[in-house]
Amino acid sequence: MFDLSKCTFLIPVRFDFKERIENFDFVLKFLKSNFLTHIFLYEESVRPYFHFFSNDVTKYRFLYSTNEYFHRTRVINSMIKDSSTSIVINYDSDVFLDVESYQMACDMILNDDVDLVIPYDEFWNIDKTQTKKIISNTISTKDLNLRLCKKRRENSVGGCIFFKRESYIKGGMENENFKAWGAEDDERYLRFQKLGFVTRRLTGCNLYHLDHPRGINSKMHTLYYRENIKELRKVSEMSCEDLRNYIYKWAK
Repeated sequence: MFDLSKCTFLIPVRFDFKERIENFDFVLKFLKSNFLTHIFLYEESVRPYFHFFSNDVTKYRFLYSTNEYFHRTRVINSMIKDSSTSIVINYDSDVFLDVESYQMACDMILNDDVDLVIPYDEFWNIDKTQTKKIISNTISTKDLNLRLCKKRRENSVGGCIFFKRESYIKGGMENENFKAWGAEDDERYLRFQKLGFVTRRLTGCNLYHLDHPRGINSKMHTLYYRENIKELRKVSEMSCEDLRNYIYKWAK
């Protein structure tokens, strides 16, 4: 078992399909069986669906919301503030990586004075059939057939991001102007690079995304997605000084 006791996994969730719970159940078991660490699970919804995991994580919180969109960025900011470890991991509820990648990313932040680490270079969407076999323990994660999976675009920067907590806070944490899904990962990475934080990406490592249906909080062609793209463009066109002033306003 790897020692990630200086890390806290920040996992925000909203229930929209039963597959969400099934996938998270697998992810939680994967993390707990491989790492000595801290896991925060914060759920935003009209009623709690994930509360039965409360005894299996370090901290569970239910955040009431009647919004149709999942305000993931706001939930993550609450988790960052509540955490106390030197490293926090912005982590999706339906992904896992090659086990060694987690330790490598942690060591890079602790030993090499790095602020942000993307712990993979290839992002794979697991097909529906293999997802079912993995969560039912029919096949091992090591037996994945990547020829049946779909590779996401190159240079993906979401799913799992290791942060030095102090740097995450100094860089503005999450931009809460992003709602539902889309472009928040690109904005975050762009922002921290523009502000001069040290970012790294592990090579030769994979991230695997379990299959699930896609609703308003996980697909394109919605009003929220279009607004998120506008916010990304806005940040990308700012000078470093303007960006610092912009962060100062949203952090107040």
